[in-house]
Amino acid sequence: MVNNIRSLRKSSGLTMKQFGALMGVSESTISLYETGKNEPDIKMLIKMAEYFGVTIDTLVGCNSSVESDETKKQPIAQGD
Repeated sequence: MVNNIRSLRKSSGLTMKQFGALMGVSESTISLYETGKNEPDIKMLIKMAEYFGVTIDTLVGCNSSVESDETKKQPIAQGD
């Protein structure tokens, strides 16, 4: 998540101060998020994801699909 917040912020051309102002937090709070010394709560994650137009999964670095087609579990056969 650390690198995703930073890279999304930088690709948007925002400083930590500007992004903090948009999110309603201080520059130092953004710095803490980006360095991994603190983590945003769910409300902040939602706000950031909405601002950047990404999913929370993308923001925190999770794969957008839990299972790929190849790894989906097969149904268990029922005995007669």
